Amino acid sequence: MSDLDFKNILSDCDCVMFDFDGTLMDTDKYHIVAHNKVISEVLGKDYSFTHEQFAKIIGKKDIEIFTDYKKQFNVDYDIDEIVTKKTIIARDLILDKSAKLFNYFDDVLKVKGDKKFYIASNQDERLLFPVLKEKGIYDYFEKVFCCPKMNIEKEYLYNHLSEFIDHSESRKLAVFEDSKAVTIHAKKLGFITIGVESNFNRGNLQNLSDYLISY
Repeated sequence: MSDLDFKNILSDCDCVMFDFDGTLMDTDKYHIVAHNKVISEVLGKDYSFTHEQFAKIIGKKDIEIFTDYKKQFNVDYDIDEIVTKKTIIARDLILDKSAKLFNYFDDVLKVKGDKKFYIASNQDERLLFPVLKEKGIYDYFEKVFCCPKMNIEKEYLYNHLSEFIDHSESRKLAVFEDSKAVTIHAKKLGFITIGVESNFNRGNLQNLSDYLISY
């Protein structure tokens, strides 16, 4: 839950950037099911990732994750094919199970004013856009940056921010994130960082983000 004073925290911001999975929406539990299903199929036996294992891949692109799995499990498969399969399984689970937005977003919307909202996500566009539209929040965002589609890293996006968004250097950018690496990078650049933690990444953002929302 969150009892943060977003009016005060975001008072000097003209732009707010949100991650998607595990930050805007409580989706990690559906992604771990999808990972379990595709890896179990590849291995020919049941396999279940622990929360600790899954926490290590938070913030990574699927193509990176499934490239690493080939080495970890000593198996071979077509990466594009298995990423597609995992994406469709996760997308359908999230839509069918009615995954929820974290409720802090309602509080942030109340103080939006003329601030511009953006999403920067490592999620596949085949999941990201249908879910945003189904949840009725797509239109709140000026732009949605799907990093795999753009073939860039989030760090590159933040390093070259003026190339992507209309942001005044005299004002602050706020970043909502659940990834440890991205949070550290954003904070080094002087952005306001608001970490979002749940059972999958609990403790990862302690003393790293400027503010912390815990579920």
